[in-house]
Amino acid sequence: MSYLIKVKNHYYFRMKVPNDLICLFSKKIIKKSLKTIYYKDAKVLSASLHQKIKVIYLIARTKLLSDTQIKSLISCFINKTLKDSEDCRINGIGIPKNPKELADKLTNIEETILGYKTSLIFNEMEYVRPKVDQLLEGLSVKLDDDPLVIAKLCREILKALIDIATIEKERTNGNYDNWYDMMLKKNDMQLFQCNNHIKPISEVIQNYMKEKEIKKSWTIKTKIENESIFKIFTEIVGDKKIGQLDREDFINFAEILGALPANINKKKEYKGKSIANIIEIVKKNPVQPISIRTRNKYCERISSLMDWAEKQCYVNRNFAKGLSVKEDNENDKRDPYSADDIVRLLNTPIYTKRIPVNKPERFWIPLIALFMGLRIDEICQLYVEDIIESDGIWCIDINDNNDKKLKTSSSKRKIPIHPSLIKIGFMEYVEKMANAKALRLWLNLKKDRDGYSHYFGKWFQRFNRKNITQDPRKVFHSFRHAFSDNLKQQGIETKIIDALLGHKDYHLSTSTYAKPFSPGILLHAISKVNYKVDRIESLKFPQ
Repeated sequence: MSYLIKVKNHYYFRMKVPNDLICLFSKKIIKKSLKTIYYKDAKVLSASLHQKIKVIYLIARTKLLSDTQIKSLISCFINKTLKDSEDCRINGIGIPKNPKELADKLTNIEETILGYKTSLIFNEMEYVRPKVDQLLEGLSVKLDDDPLVIAKLCREILKALIDIATIEKERTNGNYDNWYDMMLKKNDMQLFQCNNHIKPISEVIQNYMKEKEIKKSWTIKTKIENESIFKIFTEIVGDKKIGQLDREDFINFAEILGALPANINKKKEYKGKSIANIIEIVKKNPVQPISIRTRNKYCERISSLMDWAEKQCYVNRNFAKGLSVKEDNENDKRDPYSADDIVRLLNTPIYTKRIPVNKPERFWIPLIALFMGLRIDEICQLYVEDIIESDGIWCIDINDNNDKKLKTSSSKRKIPIHPSLIKIGFMEYVEKMANAKALRLWLNLKKDRDGYSHYFGKWFQRFNRKNITQDPRKVFHSFRHAFSDNLKQQGIETKIIDALLGHKDYHLSTSTYAKPFSPGILLHAISKVNYKVDRIESLKFPQ
């Protein structure tokens, strides 16, 4: 549905107010000038405005959270925090090694409790506001206009943090007779457990997909893929109550996946048949099974579903973790580009003669991937405004603003632009696009259901096989592998490489509270990338 109208060569946004909200907005139609005469610009602005207004509608309908809802949110926060802490102990993380470390840890906890109490006394809420936003994330709305709710949640979180720290102090001393653990024993379930665990799996999946749709977190392709995966999952484990799922259900799911044929959703002979019938067919007529990569993808999607279910208190824990297996199919692996591959790339007419001159993306995108390790989607969807200056250092801001999508939440980051790219003329190109008042960095790349990279990716693969290598294990993603390997060879710390690549740091239990690396530190690391190819030094993008 279009929300664009044109009046005297200028574009306007027009949207009907739902009947149940007319009394709040005092109007039936929202109309706003987009202040542009260009259709492409208006289309982008309209999409952004439409999303914001949808959120406002949700906020208007949600109004204030009830005290019961706040209590439920806080309860889940306490349970999740204490469970994660205990899981760390089980895995040997954070355990004092000697009496001195024990004494120091207890002292730190006591100081933490005192700090929380001081913040509560003086109503200092800045520290806990990020945690409030984290709790509200699952609601698919932002309640910035509800200061009473925010104030309530901040104070309740501070109280919860005091309780958590007090229990942590007891547990550190080996005392599991505290009020919380005694309650767990008494009830044989987590304290404040929500009643969501009685919901059928199909209903939980439906709610999960609704949230993703509201947040526009998935492309159409991803949505279709997940619908198919969830259908298979439900058929295998049964549409039982979500709280009845255990580890055996997920192990059984993974094992049955491994017995299914490849391309199960594309072949006519399997259409309309149950999983049991398909397995019987495969037993009689063996075919190529589902690949390890696809199996792992299915398991990871189910694990993401259960992660969400845990956050929403449908389940106590995610039993779907750790189902992926190591890929042993050589064709599923991706190798980095070698120095010889890079030489062949740079010796093509794109870099020797700047052909074609009207397709700058073919010149820049491979180089950005090579020198900065960005994913193809991250590069192809860039806006001009994503090239920013931070602490005096030019960076590419990887974000999900406008119509952009990110692979994971940890993908959001600011990466310093490699000095070689600046030397070649990247900033001059950006300035040229800015002066032309272009919104996006690559005007030739059009968005389809999979984002902006689809057609560029197809072109590059043809270009790759013709000019660079015939090796099936080397694709566009090989730039990212080459970047990572080069940093490792330069002795760069894994944590810094993870930060540059947008990988989640699974090694730190305190990663939630860790500050991101400064642009200066990241620039020092990324400047170390050197492929020792002479051809690079002579490159220059003509303006």
